[in-house]
Amino acid sequence: MNLCKAVYLFGVFKSGYSSWPNDATSAVLKELYKNAKAETQVVVHRKDNLMHYCYIRKLDSGRYIGFCIVCANRMLVNIDSLFPLFEGTIERMLEEGSIIYYTKEGKLATNIEQLYAHSEAVSLVLHRLTEYFEQESRCAVLPPWDFAVAQDSLKTFSVEDEKGAIVHATQAFSYTYIYKDKDYNTVQMNRHKAVLSRLDKENTSLKEQNAKLKRQKKQFTIVIVLFLIVILCGLGISSLRKDLDTTTSELNDVSDKLNSARSEVYHMDSVLGVRNRTITYMKSSISSLQDSVICKNSTISSLQDSVICKNSTILSLEDNVKRKELTLKSASALQPFIIKNTRFNFNTGEYTFDYYCYVSGYYDITFRVFHPESNGHYTDYKKSVWLRENEGGASVGLSNQLNRSKYYFISIMYKDKVVGGSLH
Repeated sequence: MNLCKAVYLFGVFKSGYSSWPNDATSAVLKELYKNAKAETQVVVHRKDNLMHYCYIRKLDSGRYIGFCIVCANRMLVNIDSLFPLFEGTIERMLEEGSIIYYTKEGKLATNIEQLYAHSEAVSLVLHRLTEYFEQESRCAVLPPWDFAVAQDSLKTFSVEDEKGAIVHATQAFSYTYIYKDKDYNTVQMNRHKAVLSRLDKENTSLKEQNAKLKRQKKQFTIVIVLFLIVILCGLGISSLRKDLDTTTSELNDVSDKLNSARSEVYHMDSVLGVRNRTITYMKSSISSLQDSVICKNSTISSLQDSVICKNSTILSLEDNVKRKELTLKSASALQPFIIKNTRFNFNTGEYTFDYYCYVSGYYDITFRVFHPESNGHYTDYKKSVWLRENEGGASVGLSNQLNRSKYYFISIMYKDKVVGGSLH
């Protein structure tokens, strides 16, 4: 049975609100964000015989992304399967990076304008979401709508609240919000986020060191210019000394200036030596940092190989689960319930039985009352009985006119096959 009547992807992107597909339901989905108080939330909206199972995840810069699965005449029993389903979809979209991505600060963001421009990627996401929902969901028949309840009635829960109360609210109220403010990232998403944060810090550190090296190179250039100026001064002094060769006092004065210049040059040489050693050390540090980045890239590649291996193991386990589910469905199609024991009250005519049921629902059961001495005459009582999944008990009214002094055999029949019975 196909549970999904329709499936949507919606949210606020760079050019505003967008939905795919874009039909009358788009306006309903747009209104859901008004009560989205948590970072993530599941929103269940009931409209007559339609159930809208939605998920909203907030993004950076005031944007958000959401999904919606529409079912007709059926309600989801395992409501706690929705968060893992939608969070897994977010993880796969981040790996592809065509609609949402991680910023360098580790936040979720989007850079697309409208969904229709990415219809191929969106259709692939919705197709896979439908497949996973069909595989993981357990549903029951949707009870009739209580017209005494307001069309805009709303109920809120936390993800830690009792699941039975949440499931009951989804079919009794028009809007049910289930908030989740922590642990909404998968293990793989947290790993990617940690790696991005670490690489961003290392990149910032490298930029600071590079800026420092540029300042030192600028200072080194200034020193070279000063050195050239000193040399030019020395040449000027040498030329002046030739012109003033006849004056001893002036020669002595020039000699003193030359000595002073030599001292300054020697000092500059020392400064240059220190600068050169600093530059060599910085180059060595940059080389070490580059080796560290290469090592970390190798570690990331190793982690990705490990993730691929684990994903392969998960797929193998999922195949085993699917095969077991197919076996269980085949068995439940032939006989959806097993009768464990029975009791009959002659005073009230009430027939009680304990059972184990594979799938919750109403079942048309025939109770055949037969007396061994009645020459083949029997009486059938046809009842539509609600059986819930797993173990349980049920009672039906038969006849209180049976003679307790006689023995009666009561057969329980489903689809003209005897599935249980007892002698009373």
